[in-house]
Amino acid sequence: MGGSNSNQLIEYVHSFDPRSWSCMHIAEGAFTCNNVTIQNNDIGPCGSDAFQEWADGISVSCRNCLVRNNTINNPTDGGIVLFGSPGTVVESNTIYVETNTLLGGINMVDYDPWNGDYTGTIVRNNNIAGGFSTDQDVAGELKGENKEDVIIKIGIAIGPRTWFGDRYGSNVSQSGTVLNNQLTGAFGYGIAMSSASNFTVENNVLVGNTSFIGARGPNCTDTDTTPSPAPFVIDLSTVTGSATQLDFQNITDGNGLTCILPPDGGDYWPFGGNPSAAPGEPGIPGIPSNSSSPDGTQALSGGGLSGGAKGGIAVAVILGVAGLAVLCWFIRRWALNRVATRGQGEQPWARSEYVQTREHVAA
Repeated sequence: MGGSNSNQLIEYVHSFDPRSWSCMHIAEGAFTCNNVTIQNNDIGPCGSDAFQEWADGISVSCRNCLVRNNTINNPTDGGIVLFGSPGTVVESNTIYVETNTLLGGINMVDYDPWNGDYTGTIVRNNNIAGGFSTDQDVAGELKGENKEDVIIKIGIAIGPRTWFGDRYGSNVSQSGTVLNNQLTGAFGYGIAMSSASNFTVENNVLVGNTSFIGARGPNCTDTDTTPSPAPFVIDLSTVTGSATQLDFQNITDGNGLTCILPPDGGDYWPFGGNPSAAPGEPGIPGIPSNSSSPDGTQALSGGGLSGGAKGGIAVAVILGVAGLAVLCWFIRRWALNRVATRGQGEQPWARSEYVQTREHVAA
């Protein structure tokens, strides 16, 4: 989608298991793509967490887009990836993992194709859930094992160095806004920020049970010092002119943080739940199981239509059946009237064609 177009609407789509690198890609075209709305979609799973077999949930490089009320389950590269996309608003989406480790929940790390321009790009009120323990809850215990060792490595990633190390040199992501997002479950880092300028990052919070786990993996470079997992980390040596919340922890090296690996087993994952929890099972504390759509109905979650959409389909089916019944009644009445009319005059077998045929047979 996207390309050299404007005013496209993408909604109520279930996209999963892509053959390429994204379940849903809204491209910039010749930098003339504008005003695409991506809402109420059911995305995932996308790709595999095996090395370089990853795929995004939603990838956006078109300007002035609206990405809202989407449920993204088990992406593996980025849940929502913004390639600059100046003027784009990303709000009220739910991103969570169950069986695959995810590199980044929401990514604002790509310098290309907009030269790092995130002017007017706002990420707000999104729910991001890392892995939870798959053990049975134990009274008095806060953590257990996860049978797939699933985490989100970075909940929200800001700046190219966070992701790519020094590949883009001194280039930065600039002028974006990240507000009022909620994180829960197991992460490497909740929000990681490096090589950024003129960003606003405020009022992002942890809800329910969380843990921050992981350690250097084989893809971490020998020259980089990988910081310990933590909720909010910032490399102040590469971030300038930005307003950030007070609970950020300064780190000396914010390069290539997705190289960490989750623990291989152990009681490190918090007890909790995710948006796909069955009725009667715990969901994520503080996070609704489904995101509300703009008209107040429920958006898609875990496959299927929203409540409003199902209601609309039910009404349409009832009206269709009623209309068919009325049509059948009129057809029957017309047929009975025609038979009655024929009975008052000439009998149908007295028509000349039928008589000629009978005479021809008799001869």
